[in-house]
Amino acid sequence: MQNHRLESSILFFVNFFLLSSITFESVLSDFTVIFLLFIAYVTSIRGVFEEKKISFSDFYFVFVSLFFLYGVVNPTVELYTHGYLFEHTKRSVLLYQIAISSLYLGYFLFSRTDLSNAASNKPLVSRTLQLTIFILLLVLVIYKSIVIFSNVSFTTIFMGGEIKRLEDITQVWVVMGYMVTAIYLYIIYNYHRFDKFFIALFIAIFLFYVFSQLSVGNRREFVPILIGCFWVYTRAKTVNVSFFKLSLMSLFVFAMLIFSSLRLGLGGMEAAINDAIRSNEFVYPFYTLSINVQTREDFILGYSYFILPFLFFIPRFLYEDKPQSLAHNFVVENFGEGSMGYAYNLVAESYVNFGMFGPYIFFFLIGIFIKRRVQSSDQRFIFVLYCMIPDICRGEFSSLVYQFFFLSMFLVILPFFWSKLWLRK
Repeated sequence: MQNHRLESSILFFVNFFLLSSITFESVLSDFTVIFLLFIAYVTSIRGVFEEKKISFSDFYFVFVSLFFLYGVVNPTVELYTHGYLFEHTKRSVLLYQIAISSLYLGYFLFSRTDLSNAASNKPLVSRTLQLTIFILLLVLVIYKSIVIFSNVSFTTIFMGGEIKRLEDITQVWVVMGYMVTAIYLYIIYNYHRFDKFFIALFIAIFLFYVFSQLSVGNRREFVPILIGCFWVYTRAKTVNVSFFKLSLMSLFVFAMLIFSSLRLGLGGMEAAINDAIRSNEFVYPFYTLSINVQTREDFILGYSYFILPFLFFIPRFLYEDKPQSLAHNFVVENFGEGSMGYAYNLVAESYVNFGMFGPYIFFFLIGIFIKRRVQSSDQRFIFVLYCMIPDICRGEFSSLVYQFFFLSMFLVILPFFWSKLWLRK
């Protein structure tokens, strides 16, 4: 069975290699290009359903499904509104096909490990540590809230306020936000080891934190926390995937997009729906890719993989000429300073590094990496990555490494160094 799956994966990979060539691209119809992307997605998740019932906590399924949406929404809207696809859009869709195909191949190279007996019972977190976590969290949240409410009004929570209301978003400010999220991820993952009294306090602080972040239109700092709660719940209750549940979640996502458009005050429900269709979370990362496919003539050959991740950790006051992210440079070059929203996704980044071969190589390695982490009995690593799935779908490699380092600080990084020091003693 495993050999058959591997052979079919290789055949699937080779077929899409041929389809992605310039020769085949010119003869494929617009509808066929989108349909082939859909086939790539269905094939990539079919193998998972063959092995077992899929829980919503399954990283591979959720990641591939959301990743597919980032590749299919924009061309579908373009085909509906214009009646055809631009050539650079067709090539961008083919790049997503390559990425999903390579991810599928890398993931199914390894057999699945049963983790049902892998969990271990750990003692309760000490009261001293719980109190320390509470104090640290309280200080961080209060400080960030004071800064926010000194710049904006309480009345902006349901209006079109954005984080750009804060004039100077420093690296320290970003790290503080990551630290708040990291603390909550530690609490969520180990919730059964905390006293109910402290859990109640953490929930109260979280509600206040959400309110303060919404007042400046910032959802990125608390969404990973909600995703973490979702992972724990679906894993504990074994909430399996079904068509009905997927439909409800899709409607919820679309409703959130409409709500975001309504906050911008575009003039009613009809205008908000049109805006949600044409200008939404899934459009801008794809748009970034399509522009690069259209204009990119030289490639950076791994610069953003092997150099930028290390430079990201250097504070700008120590290195004033530190290079900006690919996303920042893209926005400045195409739209000028101050523009926002054009995320540099992993497909665009792999293309900018190695051209058409970039998605083949990079996503094949991602597939191998994901399977190895899913197979591990220690699920802390995959839990943090699960909470980052929306950012993984729309972020670049260096920023994701930077984000993971801080979000995993209390779950992975500090325990690792503590264990090394303890073993030395």
